[in-house]
Amino acid sequence: MQKYFVPLYEFSGLENDSFEFSSCPFSIKRFNCNLDLAKAMSLSIVDRVHIQEAEWALLVNSESYASVNQSKLIGSVQNDLNLLILVFRFLRLGPWPFIEHLIPQNLGEEPIVFYDTMQRNSHEGTKTGTYDKEKLLGIDSAYGILKKADSERKYARAHNAIYFAYLATHTIHWIQSFVFWMSALEALFSKDSRGGATSTIKRRVSAYIGDANIATEDNVEMIYDIRSRIVHGDIRASQNTPDKNLQTLWMIETIACACFSKLIVSGEFSHYANKTDRNLFVQKFD
Repeated sequence: MQKYFVPLYEFSGLENDSFEFSSCPFSIKRFNCNLDLAKAMSLSIVDRVHIQEAEWALLVNSESYASVNQSKLIGSVQNDLNLLILVFRFLRLGPWPFIEHLIPQNLGEEPIVFYDTMQRNSHEGTKTGTYDKEKLLGIDSAYGILKKADSERKYARAHNAIYFAYLATHTIHWIQSFVFWMSALEALFSKDSRGGATSTIKRRVSAYIGDANIATEDNVEMIYDIRSRIVHGDIRASQNTPDKNLQTLWMIETIACACFSKLIVSGEFSHYANKTDRNLFVQKFD
């Protein structure tokens, strides 16, 4: 079967030359693109330069997708890639990488440009730090947990929260990202019954994270206030540069990622497999 490389941009680390994930069909390898990309009609000059600059890439184990219909292969690969990159962003163990291209080892196929890819719309992540084997083992374990929560039907709320986080990180518009991060928090911590959503979310999120510097009730309430002002027209919804609201966007992303990270690392995502169990779990933070 065809092999594919996915260049990892803004990735640094690894004392060794490779790392193989056990929970997903990818491995990280040093990347030295020696393919004649000039023959690839789908790539712009900027794409080619970008690819040539990449030092690391994910190697896709195509055999793991042998049961997938060929017409759906690329979509399945991209879904798994997006989830893996989202794990990097949730855990924040170093600068999270970005992906933009899927390159066949045999250029009999055209490379694919991912136009629907993670954006840098709030902050470019931790500027320092590298990924050693221990950190990548943590990413590997987290991916397995997130994949289960995302794919099994009984994890409906968890799946929706993950999907909202995906949407928040894949839009170029700050206001969409803001609203989707809010939706992710609501999917994780809101009540099943109507009423009192703001007070419930701010209380549960701040109590769960327990970070006096970030996830205070005042911070969460301020974020909710901005969302309400957007919905009710006090803040004009536009695609323009959000100025000071970028700081607020960064705050809500930081809070949401802290929630996802703790749920993953602690194993508490398992509570979301059952509605009653989930309700009892989040009610502990009332």
